[in-house]
Amino acid sequence: QYIWEMTKIVLAERRLATVRALAPRVGGTSNAIGDAKTAFEANAPDIPFSAIFVGGELVASTGSPSDFSEVAAGVLASGEAHYTETMAALPLRRAGSDEIRGVIVFGISAQLSFDDTYRTFFDTAARELASNLAFEQENREKELLNQELQRRAEMLTELDRAKTAFFSNVSHEF
Repeated sequence: QYIWEMTKIVLAERRLATVRALAPRVGGTSNAIGDAKTAFEANAPDIPFSAIFVGGELVASTGSPSDFSEVAAGVLASGEAHYTETMAALPLRRAGSDEIRGVIVFGISAQLSFDDTYRTFFDTAARELASNLAFEQENREKELLNQELQRRAEMLTELDRAKTAFFSNVSHEF
């Protein structure tokens, strides 16, 4: 009984650390794919391999995954998770959104029972990664918008200078 209880605690702590590492970092630099790869490598007992696909393209992997491009394409097309005895392929969908950003393929450990807790861990990790990807995209879009606003402000300042110079010259001529 005591060993089983300790095993559950160890699993929960290890999985929580993985999910926590996937969360977006507010105010700091974040690299969703790099953070995910590091987190999955650190949790090889639960995730013996992984493959991250964004837009149908493999962008990162850990362990020794097989070629899961066909599985990823199927999940992208259907929007539904796909499970086998050795892997789980889940869509990267931000909570509350139907938009699929990609697919994550997780290896299922042969040493562990694939129960509801294990499945929930994979679901949560996929949702956190999707949120982190969305957070990064939003930050990139904000940066581009800020650059565009800065460019327009500079154009307006230059236009104001030209207008002032023009009216100064006109008033001196009369």
